[in-house]
Amino acid sequence: MARKYFAASNPIGKRFRIRETDRLSNSVEIVGAVTDSKYGSLREEMLPTVFFSLNRTKAPESQMTFELRAGGGAPVTLISAVASAMAEINPRVSIDFTTLAAKVNDSIERERLVATLAGLFSGLALLLATIGLYGVTSYSVGRRRNEIGIRMALGADHLRVVRMILSEVALPVSIGL
Repeated sequence: MARKYFAASNPIGKRFRIRETDRLSNSVEIVGAVTDSKYGSLREEMLPTVFFSLNRTKAPESQMTFELRAGGGAPVTLISAVASAMAEINPRVSIDFTTLAAKVNDSIERERLVATLAGLFSGLALLLATIGLYGVTSYSVGRRRNEIGIRMALGADHLRVVRMILSEVALPVSIGL
């Protein structure tokens, strides 16, 4: 928001107003700035965002998100302390805890599925190509059985015959790769 509406100048201390239905709000002073963030999904577009103090709103929101940072420890250790503190404030409040890692994993679930499917299909394509290459090579060797027998009868080395067949297979394999 600061980049969009205040360009290159420092936004701290500047004032702005927002449109509330048919009128403009009271002037609001900017007291801090945070870096760009994505809140719902890693695919979402960065939108200009403003954070207001909770006591500025007239009615509390039906759903709020609090973000906690565990200073070096596991975030799971904060759950019981936060739940008991919130229960002291309002025992009717329902709390759902989710870690950042779980939110990120949920956000990239579709990409992970597409990557897995692409890997499976590419493995299937490799298997089909291998079976096809084996079939073509087997057919070619089968058709040349008499020629190979004559070469062996005239004294061709077994290794030389195998090398001849593999050199002919190397061209389609290299083109395929």
